[in-house]
This record gives sequence, structure tokens and C-alpha cells, in this order.
Amino acid sequence: MIYVCKDFVDHLVDMFRAPFLAPHDKTIKLDQFLKLVGRAPTGGQAKLMIQGGDVLVNGTLETRRGRKLVSGDRVTVGGQTFSVELDSL
Repeated sequence: MIYVCKDFVDHLVDMFRAPFLAPHDKTIKLDQFLKLVGRAPTGGQAKLMIQGGDVLVNGTLETRRGRKLVSGDRVTVGGQTFSVELDSL
């Protein structure tokens, strides 16, 4: 049996979240969200999808990859809609 310190696990979780979430506000950039939900394998692919007009935020075409999303926003790409829920991250 392997025992792992809870602080260590919390640290790992924070390290995973660090590239995606801003430290003190509850926002995430659109390109980072697309990577997080698995719709874009890389930041470059996310950029192409966004700038190519393939992404809607709250039903409106969004071409800014740095668009900050907040909980409750809805992102549609490839006919699939994702709800932004930052409180659970």
C-alpha cells in the first residue's frame, strides 16, 4: 500500500490547474478552455479553430482566443456545447 500526503496531492492539482486558471479570479481564456475540455489538442489548434470562426460563446461568434470565460458561459464548437463551471476546478 502506498500512502500519499494530502498536501502533496493538493500541490499536484494546483500545478495542473496553473496553466489554465488565473490565480485570483475565476476566469479561463477561451483557447485554454478548448484544450481543457479536449476539443483542441494544442494551443495552436485552438487558435485556428477560434480565428477560423468555429467557436461560439453564449451563441455569439467569438474570434478572440484570449476571451475570458466565467462560470455560466456556454461554448459551442463542432456542434457540441460546453458549460463553463470554474467552481468545480
